[in-house]
Amino acid sequence: MKTHAVLFAVTLVGTQVFAAASVRLPAGGTEVVIAPSAPPAVRFAAAEATNFLSQTLGAAVPLATEPTAGRAHLFLGTNAWSAAAGVDVSRVATDGYVLLAKGSDVFLAGEDDPKIDPAARVAKPSWSFHAFDHGTLNGGYGFLE
Repeated sequence: MKTHAVLFAVTLVGTQVFAAASVRLPAGGTEVVIAPSAPPAVRFAAAEATNFLSQTLGAAVPLATEPTAGRAHLFLGTNAWSAAAGVDVSRVATDGYVLLAKGSDVFLAGEDDPKIDPAARVAKPSWSFHAFDHGTLNGGYGFLE
């Protein structure tokens, strides 16, 4: 089974520092999880994450609205799972994000404008593309790098 090890060194986000952790994301055993009511920026981040993780791991990484037992998870956005893990975005700077690893799970969340759809903005780019809160999307790209 091919695995991709993701090592988190000290992560500095705004004024928050998170401890180092290591998580393995196994090919065929990883999924991206978002809340059913996730805003468009989180849905866009999830599409990007499933696409690029699938390419990196060499196996499809599905998108789910409930975590599947026995899998590694990338939880995106503020939701019940991130809250239970202790993720708090209230002190994160604009467009910043929180990245936290616990066990076989990674939690990534930031402030996201619920009224803006990044997919529509990509289709019609303008100078105002980044004129909205999209912390989870920024975090997704940071994680994927």
